[in-house]
Amino acid sequence: MKNYIEHYIIDNELINYSNQSSFFLNIDMYRFLLINKQLKSFTGKYILDIGSGYGKMINKEFENFFSLDISQKNNISGSFKIEGDAYCIPFKEKAFSAIVMSEILEHLEEPLTAMREAHRILKDDGRLILTVPYKERIKMHLCIHCNCLTPENGHLHSFDEKKLNEILSESGFQIKKIVKFENRILYLMHFFSIFRKIPIDFILFIDIIISKYCNKYNKIMLVAEKRASGSVGRAHPSQG
Repeated sequence: MKNYIEHYIIDNELINYSNQSSFFLNIDMYRFLLINKQLKSFTGKYILDIGSGYGKMINKEFENFFSLDISQKNNISGSFKIEGDAYCIPFKEKAFSAIVMSEILEHLEEPLTAMREAHRILKDDGRLILTVPYKERIKMHLCIHCNCLTPENGHLHSFDEKKLNEILSESGFQIKKIVKFENRILYLMHFFSIFRKIPIDFILFIDIIISKYCNKYNKIMLVAEKRASGSVGRAHPSQG
């Protein structure tokens, strides 16, 4: 992408993702609740959401929550809004106790560069919560303007556990937990919309149970910690 900054600024200003259908908003909310569950022990500490988009992830109980995005025009949250690039984050080293990168890595031409930058600004033993589409089959479309093939939704990469482990390990993170979620059967049944008001732990339980019959998911979440030494090595994550 010749000018990704200009592209995503225009994208943010022209498309208000908070106005999408209730089906997709409820899917997003399920993801946000899973992330918030991993942040419970960080109440009162400094948290950064990299690539915050319209800022819907923010939970009111996190008073020191910062939202970083190339453009903040459609950010509807009450967080501290910062305009910036994932490749060059405008904060000093070890500024945050927790970092969220949700549905961002697949859009970046250089995921490793962004992960190393996240490592730089995270405190030693700080926590990273990362979500991406899981084993996505990226569809390509012919752009009517440039006549070149363009990936659907701007997704440049498809990730599985192995690829994510390599990127995180090389950038100085140790994976502690892997959660695959948003089972495709439940997704097609609109389960996450119909049962959106039931407790998140029960929704996740059903999500996991259904995997015994259909082990296909749309998303994966990794919880990782920063290795204080920044040394490189293979991670040995737990799953579930």
